[in-house]
Amino acid sequence: MRMLELVQQDKLFLKLLGEQPVETDKIYRPISFSILTQADGADIAYNTLTGEMLELEPDEAAVLRKETVAAEGAAVPLIRKWFLVPTDHDDIELSCEARALARDLQRNKGLSGYTIFTTTDCNARCFYCYELGTARVPMSEQTARDVADFILRTHGSEKISLHWFGGEPLYNAGVIDIICTALREAGAEYSSAMVSNGYLFDSEMIQRAKELWRLRRVQITLDGTEAVYNKAKAFIYKDGRSAFRVVTDNIERLLQSGIRVSVRMNMGEHNKEDLYALVDWLCERYSERELLSAYPHLLFDYTQNRIVAQDSAARLARAQELLAFEQYCADKGLLRAAPIENEIKINHCMADSPRAVTILPSGKIGKCEHFAESEFVGDIYSGVNNAEKVTEFSAYLNSRALCGGCPVFPRCIRLKKCPDEGHDACDEAKRLIEETALKRRVEATYRAAKERLANEAAEKDAAAESKK
Repeated sequence: MRMLELVQQDKLFLKLLGEQPVETDKIYRPISFSILTQADGADIAYNTLTGEMLELEPDEAAVLRKETVAAEGAAVPLIRKWFLVPTDHDDIELSCEARALARDLQRNKGLSGYTIFTTTDCNARCFYCYELGTARVPMSEQTARDVADFILRTHGSEKISLHWFGGEPLYNAGVIDIICTALREAGAEYSSAMVSNGYLFDSEMIQRAKELWRLRRVQITLDGTEAVYNKAKAFIYKDGRSAFRVVTDNIERLLQSGIRVSVRMNMGEHNKEDLYALVDWLCERYSERELLSAYPHLLFDYTQNRIVAQDSAARLARAQELLAFEQYCADKGLLRAAPIENEIKINHCMADSPRAVTILPSGKIGKCEHFAESEFVGDIYSGVNNAEKVTEFSAYLNSRALCGGCPVFPRCIRLKKCPDEGHDACDEAKRLIEETALKRRVEATYRAAKERLANEAAEKDAAAESKK
């Protein structure tokens, strides 16, 4: 038995570059994008460029552990699959070429992702909110109708993906009704997701969300147990009700309706110990957790409402705290590791995607949710018309000098304008977080693939038995 394919190579990569030819007169080395790890005692190889994942035999794994090998024996199939390349091969150039070709194929397909600010107003007053000081402006009903027209004019052949944002998007839920009604009446295929604090999700609204908005997932932030959360969120309501209880009851309603809830836990010095208690509470409160997940996000020091980099030692210490808490969430069954992607990664987020835009309450179009009052690239009436600004949002921090030899380069796109970056360097803290997350995903994908293959084999055996 030889190597077992767990995740297929990206079809576009195979179409663009095909199998790598084997040149017997050359010496080969592992491509810098090859990650060799173990899961449940098995040797697993994952190529972050091609997306392929293999379970290897011991002699095949031994080949990938060597600095250089000849083009013979177990090395040959690994050469063909781009896990081994000639010693003088330019790995970075190959990745950049593949990404550029893949991006070119996406440019003329129309838009598919629309992040819509229903309002920049909010019913909470979180001390860390990057939108503090932003003008509180709701989208008008007429603008909502115009937004629907814009979506119908500009969407491509793929399903429309709506992402409701704010402020608090439910603070102006009527415009969501208007937009979705127009899309439904036009026969458009769409679904939506939302970032919300969850406070306004009563039963009637959840029914509309499920049936009209076609809401599939909601991200809701919980910053700690009841006392810590209520202090951090500082909701505007003075009716004596506990906001924590209102929101967590609404999470229960969302889950019961079949809508996924992803709990984001912003982790800072003020709550890092309390979040462990929150996870324990979530596990007790929601016994059926198939649709519930939770993940932490680091809060760094804020200056002018933007994340700024701390010194490298402090960042590393905070990263280690994050990873320890992530593991606690994983052990509790709340942290869901996303499966490995086998498509060429062509963009970091909506900011550098040729197929995604943000739409502000005024009807102006942007490329990033962090820029709600500036940096526009057009409007819903004239379309995207500022090519220079679009290009500016796509500018990379990645470089040969910074990223050469990094195994996650094909999956790691860093943007110069991204306020989450904070600094130009890729320090030990960032690499630790990226590599740990990738390893977790590889292990989860391996186990899911083995389970799928076992089920397929059982079904095949059952079908053969029934024919006897």
